[in-house]
Amino acid sequence: MLSATAKTFEGVAPAVLAQVLLPALSPIWPLICSVLETRATDTDLVVVICSLLNRLLNSLGILMTDLFLATIRSLHASFQQQPLKNTACMRVFFQGCKVLRDNQ
Repeated sequence: MLSATAKTFEGVAPAVLAQVLLPALSPIWPLICSVLETRATDTDLVVVICSLLNRLLNSLGILMTDLFLATIRSLHASFQQQPLKNTACMRVFFQGCKVLRDNQ
């Protein structure tokens, strides 16, 4: 559901999305990170979360920097626990790094 919601925002200006989404995402971000770390064996859940993160990175780009940086450890932990199944974590990690690099 969260991923589908994020998809509906594609095409909306990043600044507008940031004003609406970032205040709503910030309070639940620790939960998202915690789920990535503690539920790494639930591959379906990890894929859904990574899909959401990927869409947010695509939509918000550099505006996601603080939240993305807070998520790196969680992405890595989830990948380490299930490296063959949680490859979505590494895709999000590399996309986030690309966004940061492209906007420096």
